Amino acid sequence: MNIPFLQANSSNFYSGRGGNSIKYIVMHYTANNGDTAMNNAQYFHNNSVQASAHYFVDENSVVQSVRDSDGAWHCGGSLESPHHPLHGICMNRNSLGVEMCSDKVNGKFIFTAQTVDRTVELVKMLMAKYNIDVDHVVRHYDVTGKDCPEPWVRDESQWKSFKARLTAKETPKEETKMTDKEFAAHEERYQAEKANQKPHPYAAEAWQAATDAGIMDGTKPQSPLTREQLSVILQRLGLLGKGVK
Repeated sequence: MNIPFLQANSSNFYSGRGGNSIKYIVMHYTANNGDTAMNNAQYFHNNSVQASAHYFVDENSVVQSVRDSDGAWHCGGSLESPHHPLHGICMNRNSLGVEMCSDKVNGKFIFTAQTVDRTVELVKMLMAKYNIDVDHVVRHYDVTGKDCPEPWVRDESQWKSFKARLTAKETPKEETKMTDKEFAAHEERYQAEKANQKPHPYAAEAWQAATDAGIMDGTKPQSPLTREQLSVILQRLGLLGKGVK
């Protein structure tokens, strides 16, 4: 599993674990709509918020923000409901935090099937690496009573289904060929999603400034940048033809 590492701001985690071993994996959600693992890692890299997680997971990738050997600020805090059976037992110093990127549909947070698939893969890998059994994979909700991850607090059956997959042998999914009509519909949806993109909050001000200055055209803020597009940006900034010093 390829997991890039982008270290969080030093104020968002602490070095070492004070001699404590990793005994728990704590599941969280980002409470955003359509965010990505790298977006979150960049946010915690660039900002001092005194919070963090070890891993962020989206539909296509996993990004690590805090090394396993260091402690992340992810499952502490005050009690938020009567449900907190692991309070004082599962703590930052003896656990790993995994944040799942979320979407919002009809006003409710959800996890896509692809994000859950990728999370199952990551958590199973961590369980094997640290000899953690399925009973020690828990929700933030089980530690402080916080509604996190909210979809799995609201719907207990989804949480039970996820836990069951951690110990079951995954059956390889049979690949089905997409018809030309299905591909065209998929491409249409994809292009519509790109056209309706909005910049994430951490980049909104900079994106607007770049758009106002004519450096960007104001569309597709989350799409990849090609080399030719980079050349146009450099030209608009007046950096071409002057050499790099």
